[in-house]
Parts: sequence; structure tokens; C-alpha cells
Amino acid sequence: MNLQRELFELIQEIAIRDDVPLQSTIERSDVIAIIQAPALSAPQKVQRLRRLLRTIRYPELSRAEDRYNDTLKALKLDPRIQLQPPREFEGKAFRLTVTVETRRQLKALLSEIEKIRSATGLLPE
Repeated sequence: MNLQRELFELIQEIAIRDDVPLQSTIERSDVIAIIQAPALSAPQKVQRLRRLLRTIRYPELSRAEDRYNDTLKALKLDPRIQLQPPREFEGKAFRLTVTVETRRQLKALLSEIEKIRSATGLLPE
């Protein structure tokens, strides 16, 4: 999806949900702070604005993503292992990617996979 269109749709959805004019959503202090942050590049501003608007629009989804990311980060997994949740946390299929060059590397990563399996709240039972 076009990023500009996504941002506009998020602003529009927030305004409709909160029953306020579009301008009120754009003029929020947290939105203005990102836009006016001199230390941020344009792409950084867009990324942070997108994250903020998604958090405002979808607070439960944002909390679920944060919990998931915090749990995954706390595991301190080897970077050769990636676990991706279903898009928007809808659906049941997680994707586990293991990158190895040898059987020895694969064997060494089995304990990392066990950390994922035993982590509470990361994957459904």
C-alpha cells in the first residue's frame, strides 16, 4: 500500500472513530512533535508517524505486537533464527526461519529453538 495513502487512511479512521475533524488528529501534540523533530530524517519521521498512528488506531494490536517483540527480544536468540508472527496477528501460522551452512550449526541452534518452544506467551499452545 502506498505509504501516504496508509497514513491518510489511519488519520481518517482515527478521526471517524473519535468523532473529531481530521485536522484535530493531525494537530495532536505527539504528531506535531514527530513532524517538527529536527534530529529525524524524513524517512524516520514517516516511520515514527506510521507507528504512532497505528498505535492510536489499533491499541490492542499494538500492545500485542509490543508484548511479542519484548518476549522475543528477551530470548536473545541467535540471529540465524527468525520467528515471524502471522500478519496483524491474524491467523495461526508462525514462520520459523533457520539459516545454517552445516549440520553442526543446525545442531547448535536446536537449543535456540527450544527457547522459543518453552517461552510463555510467544506461541499458542
